[in-house]
Amino acid sequence: MVRRILYVDDSPLARAAASRLLCARGFDVVVAGSAAEARAIDPLALRGALLDLEVGEESGTSIAEALRAARPELPVAFLTAAAEVAHLERARGIGPVFSKATETDRAVAWLSGLPA
Repeated sequence: MVRRILYVDDSPLARAAASRLLCARGFDVVVAGSAAEARAIDPLALRGALLDLEVGEESGTSIAEALRAARPELPVAFLTAAAEVAHLERARGIGPVFSKATETDRAVAWLSGLPA
């Protein structure tokens, strides 16, 4: 499978920076700026997903649940700048949660370790 990753963030600046970083590390990156855009992506074509925990009025966890409804084994992780404790706990029940400020390299390492 191609190293195709879905990256979802409602910040255009974060999407551009993450896309550059992930492409430089050899990933084919599909970006989405909203939950609706993310739900339009076919999860069967993805190796994994890296989601902002707060995407507009929706949570990254609801996006993860929608993706996994179509592909239950899809690896999903979250990046966040700040989030409510309840959102963090719910996200940790789905996949790893990384800080945007200090753990971006760990998130990329997690993606690199996904099975092909």
